[in-house]
Parts: sequence; C-alpha cells; structure tokens
Amino acid sequence: MHEIKAEVNSQLAASVVAMTGSDSRPLRADAQRNRDRIMEAARRVLTEQGPHLPLEEIARLAEVSPATLYRHFANREELLIAVVERRFVDEVEPVIATALASTDPWAGLVEVIGATLSSGTISPAWRETISLVREDAVAREFAREQFLAPAGELLGRAQAAGAARPDVDAADLTPIMRMLRALVTTHADFEGGAWRRYLALMLHAPADTPAGVG
Repeated sequence: MHEIKAEVNSQLAASVVAMTGSDSRPLRADAQRNRDRIMEAARRVLTEQGPHLPLEEIARLAEVSPATLYRHFANREELLIAVVERRFVDEVEPVIATALASTDPWAGLVEVIGATLSSGTISPAWRETISLVREDAVAREFAREQFLAPAGELLGRAQAAGAARPDVDAADLTPIMRMLRALVTTHADFEGGAWRRYLALMLHAPADTPAGVG
C-alpha cells in the first residue's frame, strides 16, 4: 500500500512506538478494550466511507485520544491490515474450519471461496479498502497462510475424490480469485451466483473424469 502515506503526526507515532517498544506481550484489559474500540470504529468507517478518513477522526469515533490510537497502530497501513484480517478471522475462518471437517471437499472449497468473495463485497467502500490492503506484503503473507493453504488442501482433497480437475494446483487459486473478484464487484453480484458457474467451469472435473486422470 505504498501510495498511501502515513497519517499526519508521525512524530507522535514514532514517540509512542519508542515508549511502548516492539514486543508482543499481552495487552492489559483496558488497553485491549481501547484497541477493540479503535478497530470497531475503523471497521465501520472502512465499510461505510472507505480507507481515506483521517486517523484522528477514527480516534474520535472510538472515543480515544490520537495518542492512544498511535500507541496501537503506528500508521494507517497497520490499522487497515489489522481490521481486514480481523474481519477475515470473524467471517471466513469459521467457514474454512467447517469445510476442512466436511466429507465433501468440493462443496467445502466452493463455500470457502464464496465466503471470501462475500466478505470482500460488503460495500463499495470496503472493496476499495480490500484492494489497497492486498498490495501490502504482510497482507499477502496472511492470505497465503490463512486462505491459500487451507483452500489448496481442499482442492487437493477434491482432486483425490475426482471432483476437481487434476491439472490445476493451489497456485492457480490466486489468479482464479482475481477473475472471480472482477466478476463479483457488489454483494448483488455475489447473491446472483454466477460466480459459482464460472468457478465450476475453471475447476470442477467432468462427472466422467476418474480421479487422477488428466
């Protein structure tokens, strides 16, 4: 997210980081409450208005001081990534867990991809936020570990069951998701369900294709 500059008051952010250090010890209860309030306020703003509201305004909406916000998030990029990751954990990870426990890996893979698309199309403002966050290396690593790894496992299981084409692998899921996101730009697009047809055209094995046959 290189084109988004850190918010004003960078000296304040730097001084707060210097005071708090860089360790990852558990937060005190009051500090955790403040962090949760900041993230909830940011989530509302990012969903309704997009990623460009001043951080000081997010602090005001969270009813904390700018210094408190900067104590938790040194810049805009850190806050956006944290909020996007939290929404993924809340909305997509439970679907992934259910899919991995299912005996139907193809249906599970479709549900995981669907949950990811749905979570990214809640509003135009949120879609803009997602687009910006995807450029960040930390966010890409999170996506690899939390989405591509389990989705790749489901794909492998579906291939073993003869339900998915044998000539694709987990690396193909990234461009496939890009294509589906281009198709699903609003929540109405998602609800329309055309993405399911195109996903099947790209990944689903013909009914008469035995497992392991390319």
